[in-house]
Amino acid sequence: MVRDDAIQAYWSGGPFRVRLLHAPGAFSSEDLAKAIDVLEDFRAECHKAYFAFNGVVNGRHDASEKFQRFMTKREARVSAGSAFPDGEQKPGKSTIAALTQGQLLDSLAKGGDFEDLQNKALVVMLYHRWEEWYRYRIALALALKKNEIRCSLMGEVRLVRNVIVHDNGMVPNGFSAPLLSLIWGSISTGFLVVTDDMVHALMEQLNAIQVEVG
Repeated sequence: MVRDDAIQAYWSGGPFRVRLLHAPGAFSSEDLAKAIDVLEDFRAECHKAYFAFNGVVNGRHDASEKFQRFMTKREARVSAGSAFPDGEQKPGKSTIAALTQGQLLDSLAKGGDFEDLQNKALVVMLYHRWEEWYRYRIALALALKKNEIRCSLMGEVRLVRNVIVHDNGMVPNGFSAPLLSLIWGSISTGFLVVTDDMVHALMEQLNAIQVEVG
């Protein structure tokens, strides 16, 4: 068992650097360079995904400010799609979603449902890209099995992913993610909310990701 006070963040300031942790002389310099390149690729994909989702975040803030000016009837319906709700509905020309103005404004607000939904989607996507592609490629570069590639941070992200996907966002009793708790604050039992600040903190640690091999 690892004591909570023994947990250290991958990054607490200074330049970002990805790292492979391994026994001295266990791998050739060429193979290690290939594995580091894969880690750099993963970091680059995290950056691209963050920009994609952050663009949505900025759009969310802009939309919130704009809609506040003219959405004054909270019970009135807002629809999205390529046809009005009272018009003919057919493939490619239909109303595909609707909310009340109140629901939309509340969800767009800082700390609203859209912030949580977008951030959870990003966390789930990053975990699966790591688990199903980059972890495998590191193992391939070092002639190892995938389960010989370990990352404490991504292991804890997996636990959060499971809460989101399998437990409808409800953190169960006994949940433990010491590294994420260090950067996010205590993860309490109950409904998990993933904020913009939590994603920022996660990205800082991914920029200095440490992976144990062999």
